[in-house]
Amino acid sequence: MIPTVAPYILPKLLPVLNQRYPEAQLDIVESQSDILVDRVRQGDLDTAILALPFPCDGLLTLKFWQEDFYWITLKGNQYSQQQEVTSDELKNCNLLLLKEGHCLKDQVLSACNRTEQTAQQHFSATSLNTLIQMVLGDLGTTLIPEMAIEQLTSQHKTLSVVHLNEPGPHRQLAFILRPNFTRLSSIEALISICKDAFSQYAK
Repeated sequence: MIPTVAPYILPKLLPVLNQRYPEAQLDIVESQSDILVDRVRQGDLDTAILALPFPCDGLLTLKFWQEDFYWITLKGNQYSQQQEVTSDELKNCNLLLLKEGHCLKDQVLSACNRTEQTAQQHFSATSLNTLIQMVLGDLGTTLIPEMAIEQLTSQHKTLSVVHLNEPGPHRQLAFILRPNFTRLSSIEALISICKDAFSQYAK
């Protein structure tokens, strides 16, 4: 799994998995998307969960979740009281991003119709939690995926969470696997569990 998915999906996925399949043995690996894709291609991993869009040529992609991004800013800042915000309204904001190599960075820039040169990036981080701490320190604002909102913001009453009103979904989660993978039923069972685990967020 990628770092922008694992901390938010595992607390919901593992209890359901343990309940339905108590004898199941999982080896969970967290890494960046390009490394996971290579390991699946080479047969080192049976499958991986990625956030799309991301190049996965030659691999099967089985989508199971889609979500939008939400703008995180301090209460009292411009637009913080709105229910939704557009990329045009964020043009002059200091948008804090993950460092190079994280696919979420490219997905956020795409959703905001920005290039890296126009993002006014003065800081970078390796985790969403660090981005939230930067926002709390009034260093800028950021965008996070829907699945991370509760875990990252519920304890911080000074933060506003505003939906990014741009065409979506802004990212999709999918299992990737080799076309000749023989245990497709196992992946389908995991997909069913993932859908159930995230049913509370279904729109």
